[in-house]
Amino acid sequence: MQCVDVTERLLVDKLGSDPELDRHVAECTRCGHMVNGLDRLDAVLMSSVVVTPPLELQHQLAQLALEYARPANGTWWTRANDVLRQLNLADWLAQRPQMVAAQGLAAIPTRGRRCCLCDAAGRSFAGVRLSGWTAIRSAEHGHLVGRWYWRLAYLRKRLARPPTISDSIAAALTVRFELTHESRDSHARAGVLHTSHGDIQTPFFCVVGTAGSVKGVTPAELRDLGAGVLLANTYHLLLRPGAEIVRDLGGLHRFMAWDGPIVTDSGGFQVFSLGFGLEHGVGKQINMFPGAGAEQPDETRRARGQAARLVRVDEDGATFTSHIDGARQRLTPESSIAIQEALGADIILAFDEPTSPLHEADYTRAAMERTHRWAERCLAARQRSDQALYGIVQGGAFEDLRSASARFIGGLPFEGVAIGGSLGKSKSDMHAVIDWTRPHLPPAWPRHLLGIGEPEDLFECVERGVDQFDCVSPTRLGRHGQLYTPDGRLSITSPELKEDPRPIQEGCGCYTCRTGFSRGYLRHLFAANELLGYTLTSLHNLYFILELMKSVRSAIRADRLAESKADFLARYRSAYATPGITPQAAGGQ
Repeated sequence: MQCVDVTERLLVDKLGSDPELDRHVAECTRCGHMVNGLDRLDAVLMSSVVVTPPLELQHQLAQLALEYARPANGTWWTRANDVLRQLNLADWLAQRPQMVAAQGLAAIPTRGRRCCLCDAAGRSFAGVRLSGWTAIRSAEHGHLVGRWYWRLAYLRKRLARPPTISDSIAAALTVRFELTHESRDSHARAGVLHTSHGDIQTPFFCVVGTAGSVKGVTPAELRDLGAGVLLANTYHLLLRPGAEIVRDLGGLHRFMAWDGPIVTDSGGFQVFSLGFGLEHGVGKQINMFPGAGAEQPDETRRARGQAARLVRVDEDGATFTSHIDGARQRLTPESSIAIQEALGADIILAFDEPTSPLHEADYTRAAMERTHRWAERCLAARQRSDQALYGIVQGGAFEDLRSASARFIGGLPFEGVAIGGSLGKSKSDMHAVIDWTRPHLPPAWPRHLLGIGEPEDLFECVERGVDQFDCVSPTRLGRHGQLYTPDGRLSITSPELKEDPRPIQEGCGCYTCRTGFSRGYLRHLFAANELLGYTLTSLHNLYFILELMKSVRSAIRADRLAESKADFLARYRSAYATPGITPQAAGGQ
């Protein structure tokens, strides 16, 4: 909020109060502007309350005022900041305190004159004169506007609101994917995803902070781990604390104290996880892959005593029952985009309807076609030009549906794509889904595989051309005492580790291992239900995954991904070595 701070010093601390101007903006009948801090600042700037500066500086001030008076301009925030940095008005005025006190004249438009806000918005820059009215009194001491704290809070709220111009070209410039290397032996590729909050080397892993935090881990610890991107959940933030509160507190980056890129999902996964996911026994909280022998459920029957479905889907959107307080909530493509724009992530996702691995082709097709219609509505609803919007490919584990969905989504003006919904009943099904989808997607788009991030999955999916991953597994498994090591998972709660003096992994660079916390100590923390245990194990698992992704990127650039994969899997005892076996508590989207 540099712009706010400089404006405060310039217009409030230096220039005094203006009650007549207050009355003017409150009584303006032409435009109906009500009394608020930002309108007053617009009026003061356009009325030349500052002492007359050199002509070039007048033009720059006029440009700044014009940008403030036209918040519908999608570039107003950036240009206002640029002008302030160029002007350095605080220093300019500080060198002239006597001029400010003796010659600083406030131009007060009399009642009946045109409102300077409307007047400024209707003029071109070339025709703007900084002094639009005759000065009738000298500046007074004191604040520009009464009720100082209310005015400042309202001003900050206004400045935190996003611009209202939808411009896919500008979004592409803000979040841009650059391919730097393509593997000779597979579809793997390396690149750079450029965002306004930093550049990320691809492929990369998004650390999941569902409700605006990564459980048990601070932002500073995430930076030390080398985390580049966080993913937050739109649905959970909608329920608590609410998108408006996040926006008014400066957006998700300031809210989470995270200065790197952020991704938000659309909330569509809750259509699955709170609906058919629970009914079919699949999803983030249960089994991501139900196994090849799973049977199709009879959706027309409901067991005695079973609760009513928590979500109802119609053509317009989805109605949820909040898992927090039971209140009814509604999400549509338009509201999902509006919420994500208020949250302010760098990458947002279109609202979709995922399906269960146990859904038959007819329902999967209907959900896919609805997702396509919702994708078009999401594109029409977007207002911000500084966020990349990804479309989502659905179609379950049906080749014709996945191919059709990839072609449809790939033909829309998105900036990237996510592969979501049912990925089949086994890992081999998931690999087939990616193979069916990839050929129909624009090569220049980054590809995000939603909800997948186990170590062996990273190799398999990167080979198939995936650039982005997210998964709760590292922290969720860590909180349950399951730790990644090069030799497979280690259960830290095992009785035989009670007196083990070794770290989790010899030679590991994570805080937990390099500090020397022993396996015996970690087991004690879990036995005693000490919260430190959750933090230490989560730090280790995140470090393991992030370092693995770093090695994958290096292997791609060196055209050694196949060898690196073979070396890793030869040692790593996969938790799901047999195709089709259900991965218990594997995480998911």
